[in-house]
Amino acid sequence: MKNATLLSRIASSAVLALALAVTAGGVAAADPISELPGIGGTVQASDGGSVANLYLSYGDTPCEDSTHTDPSTDRGYVPLTAAGTFTVGEYTEGCYSVMLFGSADYAAAVPFLYNGQLVPAAKIQAGTRNLVIKAPTKTAVARVEIYGQIFVGQTVRALVYDSVPMQVEIEYQWFRGTKAVTARGWEQSYTITAADAGQDLVAKVWVTSAMGEVVKYSNHVIVPQILSLTGATLSGSAKPGGTLTVSATTTPADAILYYQWYADGKYMSWAQGPTYVVNVFDRGADIVCKVTGWSGNQGPLVKYTNHVIIDAGPYLEQPVIAATFTTGTELSYTTSWSPGDVDVTATWFANGKAVPASPWGALTVTNDTWSDIVVKVTLSVDGYDPVVKYSNHSYRAE
Repeated sequence: MKNATLLSRIASSAVLALALAVTAGGVAAADPISELPGIGGTVQASDGGSVANLYLSYGDTPCEDSTHTDPSTDRGYVPLTAAGTFTVGEYTEGCYSVMLFGSADYAAAVPFLYNGQLVPAAKIQAGTRNLVIKAPTKTAVARVEIYGQIFVGQTVRALVYDSVPMQVEIEYQWFRGTKAVTARGWEQSYTITAADAGQDLVAKVWVTSAMGEVVKYSNHVIVPQILSLTGATLSGSAKPGGTLTVSATTTPADAILYYQWYADGKYMSWAQGPTYVVNVFDRGADIVCKVTGWSGNQGPLVKYTNHVIIDAGPYLEQPVIAATFTTGTELSYTTSWSPGDVDVTATWFANGKAVPASPWGALTVTNDTWSDIVVKVTLSVDGYDPVVKYSNHSYRAE
């Protein structure tokens, strides 16, 4: 009956036995790893004195570390005698393992019992780790992470990674800061609301199995504030040569703003910054700026500034005189200006020196030595700096 029971156990562990297959020479083909159920169970030799010189060790050495051959460096190890047993210690997160070492070569495979389940071991080779059993004794979770786009209106999930054992039940509860926003339950996902904007979001999970319950918190995520744009006002000088500036405030403060300026409703492709320098061609124009805000996946949020009418102000076109003259020629100039109800004054220059002119601003050439004549026209309007323009040069005809 004893042999029948042993054969029955071997049959029930066929898949595990395949995982622990060895080469013909007795050296393990790989570092076999198996997960076995149980809490605080024992590992014992099942065939008496044939395991007298074997060691069973446990520790935090990574299961993938096949170079680890000295069990005495682990947190615990014990030689197995004919009646020897070894109790698996408490499981800690990470790879906690029970390792089998041989101090002498054995030709026959040595079977072991773990919590009453047969573990067919590899043929033993001295100084080599032949069998590794990952032996969890309580429920554990490696980490919990919030997955999804962290924005208001988006749905995120709490993902549980590397739970031990594989068969677990998981419950979830979501928190805004320290305040619970959902009840404990099976719902894995959470839809972010406006109330979460700018707040810390975290998920709490309960992972339960036959080995007990463990509580784990996810990573913390900060929900971005809802994008808002206030202000969007124009200020500055509305005269040619002056500068207009857009003032706007955003939430969150690091939101990106784009600017587009318009004159009389016409798009100005060259004006795409927070400031605009007014030029003479803008006189009397209606200036406005379109402000567009973006933050993460929020946007576009568009606002237009107040409208500013550019001051026409005093304007004077460059005066024009005849290109040539002779003695006796009466030179006059043509120009235009605004506002139209003010006068302009003219000063004539011959060979670089000012000369008297007629009351109407004309000049009669009376000097045979004059060779180069130009006129300076000045427009004066109360409240503004004088506007001064010089004409083209007129030269004596050959």
